[in-house]
Amino acid sequence: MKLHYITEKINRVGIIILFSFIPILSFSQQNVRGVVLDRNTQEPITGATVVILSGHKLLGATTDSKGNFIICDIPAGRREIIISMRGFRAYVGGASVQPGEDAVLEVMLEANPTVFSDFAFYRVELDTESEADSGSNPFI
Repeated sequence: MKLHYITEKINRVGIIILFSFIPILSFSQQNVRGVVLDRNTQEPITGATVVILSGHKLLGATTDSKGNFIICDIPAGRREIIISMRGFRAYVGGASVQPGEDAVLEVMLEANPTVFSDFAFYRVELDTESEADSGSNPFI
């Protein structure tokens, strides 16, 4: 009888301990989610890269066709966020990730007309007089 009583007490204590850790486990898993839009048109930006700096880790995602993203399992605290997309100025900012809450962002990227796809433009100045005199200028 006494052994049964002790076993029952141990089981109750074990259940209480188990349920006391559930809130801690649930609060340690926050998400950062949001939407990335074009500042001028208010249209969603598909394929933007979202990166969160979390300690020594880089966590990232890409926006879907509606501009939405989600990055899971972010530790609570202040986090640096970088959002970039070709043809737009990058967003560099921060988000405060609270325990037990998702951080929700709406980011507007501004078009950057000086960025052209995969091309690089260079300005080259030639001294045509000295090059022409020497006969070594292939452009003349």
